[in-house]
Formats: sequence, C-alpha cells, structure tokens
Amino acid sequence: MFTVALIFVLWLTAGLSLHTGSNLQFLSLQHVLPSVFDFTDAAAGPSMEVNVIIILDAPPASGVSSASASVIEQQEVLIAALEAAPFNAQIIGTTQIALNSILARVDQRLVPALRALPGVQSVQIERVFTID
Repeated sequence: MFTVALIFVLWLTAGLSLHTGSNLQFLSLQHVLPSVFDFTDAAAGPSMEVNVIIILDAPPASGVSSASASVIEQQEVLIAALEAAPFNAQIIGTTQIALNSILARVDQRLVPALRALPGVQSVQIERVFTID
C-alpha cells in the first residue's frame, strides 16, 4: 500500500523553513518529509488536530531583501497570533518565495476562525490519500 499526500505547496523551493521558537531555520526537503507524511484526514472527527496551509494575502518575496523582510514580518505577526489562545497552533514551517504561507497544526474546529484573520487569503487542510 502506498500513501500519497496531496500537498498544495511546492516545498521544493528555497522558501521552506522550519519554525523553532522565534528562530527560522532553512531545511532540506529530506528533513521535512517525515512530518509531511504524518497527516491525518480532517473528516475523522470534529475536534481533531489537522495540518493546514495558511496562504497570506501579501505576494511572496521576489528575492529582494526589502520584500523578503516585509513577508517575514507579516508571517511573524500572524505566527504570534497562531501560537496564542485560542489557536495554540504548532507551527510546522513557512514559505516565502514561491508562496507566502504558514504551515501549522491546529484544532479542526478553529479553521473557520483562521480564515477570518486579517491578512489571510485562504486556509487549506492537508489530506492523506491511500492507493490500494
């Protein structure tokens, strides 16, 4: 049986980073894959945690340092809100170059509230698909 995760973000870009406290560290794809394929299906229950991709409304950084700084600043403000109550989200990572997004693990019931946050364009729940 092969498990295939449908991921809405191309993580092969240089913008992927893992959030550890207030420090952002760039990682290779091999370090991230085990956590990427540890996703669960959101349809299993109303109060379970799900991995989400939060796409922000500001355009991604174009490689210009001032654009990168503003994208990172926007992400840090939203990350602070996500880590606080009521979300208490676990931040998995961020992307800045191909897509301005934050990857997080949150309670499924809070996804509509995430979509209502200022600066959020959309929130996508990651899914696991199994090929038999």
